[in-house]
Amino acid sequence: MWSPNTAERAGRLPQLERLGFGLVGYGYTTCTENSGPLAGQRECEQFPTG
Repeated sequence: MWSPNTAERAGRLPQLERLGFGLVGYGYTTCTENSGPLAGQRECEQFPTG
């Protein structure tokens, strides 16, 4: 996970946005449902931490 500043300096923000990944904040806001409901049939994939 990059910080917004690092992603911008690396020139990655436009590439990420073209793929549908808009930067909205730090952390995993969508996967923890802190961003509100997702549109359509989208789901977050859970990754093991261990």
